[in-house]
Amino acid sequence: MSNPRPTVTEEMIRAAIMKVAPQLAGDMPTTSDIESVADSIQRVYHRYMDGFDIAKALDCYESWDTTRDEMEALDAIDMEVDRAHRAAEKQWGIDHPMAPPLPVGAMTTRGLIAGIYEYQPAYYCIKETGCTDASRHLLVKFEDARAAA
Repeated sequence: MSNPRPTVTEEMIRAAIMKVAPQLAGDMPTTSDIESVADSIQRVYHRYMDGFDIAKALDCYESWDTTRDEMEALDAIDMEVDRAHRAAEKQWGIDHPMAPPLPVGAMTTRGLIAGIYEYQPAYYCIKETGCTDASRHLLVKFEDARAAA
């Protein structure tokens, strides 16, 4: 693929953290306070961590003593990262439209291609082999789908 699909970047992560950091930096925080909180969060954050996981990591590795309210605020970080990534994917799809490499109806190593996902660019809806739930489909990126042998 000549124009690879965007991935989550450190900038996306930092922007998501900066949306939450002011809430966690105390009353009337300075820019330095907010940056310090953000740095601390960024050192422990890994993709797909929820607020509880981030809070526990902050307690363990950054010597925080997080509260339930802080944990709930931290819960927004991964959602914001996901939102930024999805927006980048959508823009990538607009800038680099592509035809699906495999046709609808083709069999893949994961199952039958039932259609193209309409909410994000370049994803198949695949009916997983052996699945009996008619409404369940796997979302598989075009570049990850492999034709069955």
